Amino acid sequence: SLATQLKGIIGSSLLDIAGGSGRYSIEISNEIPTCECSIMELPSLTKVLPKYLNQSPKKIKIISGDIFESIPLGFDTHLFCDT
Repeated sequence: SLATQLKGIIGSSLLDIAGGSGRYSIEISNEIPTCECSIMELPSLTKVLPKYLNQSPKKIKIISGDIFESIPLGFDTHLFCDT
């Protein structure tokens, strides 16, 4: 899994950029409990994210925004994934 491959590499905070349904953030937060995950997604998509994030026992923060305007600071890992 992606989380297994990232163990030992990932920092204590991750920003999942254009994270879609949150699949990777859910996986990472479940496998690497020391990592605080946040998902940045377009405002129109952040409205539906909470129903997907119910699958995670850990709270995953949702950040509404556009990566072409700005990317939040303060994360030691950024995840860009297109699968």
